[in-house]
Amino acid sequence: MTISLSNLLKDNPTKRCLIETLTPKKRSVHIDLENSITDIFNLISNCLQINNEPVDIVFKTGKMKNTLSFPVYGKASRSHNSNTVLILLTLLKIINERATTNTTSTIRDVYYSNVPLFKTQRTVNYYVNIIRLNFPGMNSVIPAQKGLVYTSATMEIYHADGSKMMLMGGTSSLIPYLYETSTIACAVADFDKIIILEKEAVYSKLVQNKLMLNSLIITGKGYPDHLTRKFINKVSHLCSDIEIFVDADPDGICIALNYMKDCPMAQYKGITVAALINTKDEDNLMKLTPRDSTISRNLLVKLQRLTSHQKGLPGIKLALQRHLFFGVKGEMNSMLLR
Repeated sequence: MTISLSNLLKDNPTKRCLIETLTPKKRSVHIDLENSITDIFNLISNCLQINNEPVDIVFKTGKMKNTLSFPVYGKASRSHNSNTVLILLTLLKIINERATTNTTSTIRDVYYSNVPLFKTQRTVNYYVNIIRLNFPGMNSVIPAQKGLVYTSATMEIYHADGSKMMLMGGTSSLIPYLYETSTIACAVADFDKIIILEKEAVYSKLVQNKLMLNSLIITGKGYPDHLTRKFINKVSHLCSDIEIFVDADPDGICIALNYMKDCPMAQYKGITVAALINTKDEDNLMKLTPRDSTISRNLLVKLQRLTSHQKGLPGIKLALQRHLFFGVKGEMNSMLLR
């Protein structure tokens, strides 16, 4: 049914009435546990193809809720809306297919299945995490294993579906896949230490020379991925002495803070600039770059706002202040691999 502009103006004497009349009816699709992925696709299809109505897709991003309109309309129209909707629906389709066939794919596999759409692996990771927030039990698309763990005692990992896997004592292995409901038990009552390392080279040195007995040694090989942080959170009950060793630079401190988010009882132990200076070996030291100085200042401001009980925060603040005071940084390899 077509309506002329003159009739519209007669029936809607005010601007507000006219906008309300011209705004199309819509339906909201809430991505949450109450709706299966199949139901979501069916509802979106009915809205677009049968009822010719736009769809508002409502989803959680942390504590907030976001809404994407498709097709876009009104003042909120944004050019990237359609691409975001396409990414979300593509990922939901992949997740639904994997769940139906009881298989899994890594984020890397998903990215390479449609590079022109996703552009980067970070995009896939970002939206998979959003979907996981709305479907907490979703484990069809998982990150590739990155971190390493050495355990001096056999560990058993139990999943909600009744399955179990083991990490044998005295061996090094990739961080295993875990779910939110997974639990970890150990053959020994307690480890003496849980040691978290930034560098794989330092990890390999400790493991190969068996320098840490009755210990759990973990490395995220740089910035830790979600799986490594989750594993540390799951094993934190096995030992009260958890220590983090990273490079004496702002990036190392950022890495330590990443671990401490998931394991508040972990303690930052360095390596510190003061320790490197005390070696009196100038080859161990490098000048801070402008980027390093900016990161250090921003971290100090951020930490100043925190009222946290974390044990390592005072040490981290002091380390950042010393970076800025001396204007130098260094790598942990120079001390721990000697």
